[in-house]
Amino acid sequence: MKILLTTTASFSKTVEESDLKEILAENGIEVILQPRLEAPFSFDAEKVFGLVAGHNPMGELIHADAGVAKKFTNLKIVSPFGIGIDHIDFEGLKKAGVNPITLPHFSKRTVAELAVGMLFSLARKLVSLDGAMKNGVWERVNGQGIFGKTIGIVGLGSIGKEVAIISHGLGMKILANDLVYDEEFNKKYSVEKAGLDELLQKSDFITLHVPLTDKTANMIDESAFSKMKRGVLFVNAARGEAVDESALLEALESGRVAGAALDVYSAEPPFSGKVSAKLVSHPDVIATPHVGAFTPEIRYTISKKICDEFAPYSA
Repeated sequence: MKILLTTTASFSKTVEESDLKEILAENGIEVILQPRLEAPFSFDAEKVFGLVAGHNPMGELIHADAGVAKKFTNLKIVSPFGIGIDHIDFEGLKKAGVNPITLPHFSKRTVAELAVGMLFSLARKLVSLDGAMKNGVWERVNGQGIFGKTIGIVGLGSIGKEVAIISHGLGMKILANDLVYDEEFNKKYSVEKAGLDELLQKSDFITLHVPLTDKTANMIDESAFSKMKRGVLFVNAARGEAVDESALLEALESGRVAGAALDVYSAEPPFSGKVSAKLVSHPDVIATPHVGAFTPEIRYTISKKICDEFAPYSA
């Protein structure tokens, strides 16, 4: 049997619990979960032809580079489990004779749904109210309405567009900032283009949907937070490194940001970081463990695509 190695249990578990296990077996392929790519291995490393690299069960993002090709000399193809490719060295792998691939953005809707769900939770203070009720405290407090409010979408790519579609249906005013725009889409969903400063100053809610690049790293910093409306609600389900976490913590403490919802962090898991740990435990923060794409349907779709792409390389 040829080995399709994975660092992420999301892939191995999905295969194990679906028809994909049998489909792969028919092609002489076995999936093995290896959380860290460090010898010694309990399997024959020469049988590894493919690698799905991503977050391991401990939450660590495992990188795939030319060094991986040296450990698995018959490695032919490498893929992420999802759209993020920050951890894959495309050039290094290609030079080593390995084909690194990207995947379609299957999870764009589920990530957008999470972001908007977070927005609702922040606006109506659902998490804190639920906690109070579970502690026997009956206290009714005002939340915020969403209809007619302004949402600022930073990054109008595939996920940002899905957020805009949902926001349009909710009757919100939509401001968006990006490098390029789909004018037909903007017209259809009443999206107004805005410079970043204008968006920060005018939005009641701000949600971040940018990839991680040199330009987007720490793009939401102390200066950016200082330009936001006092009492703004902030959502980040994109990349943790796009936000200066110290600046966010200061903005929360000062009341500039009334609440934040985070699904991503500069280091994951975030518990060992001095600042990120404070953010996770902050009473005005809703924190989730990078679950934007975590629905059974999306995990199967991603896994099926990987199996289809990898199968020809096992011959």
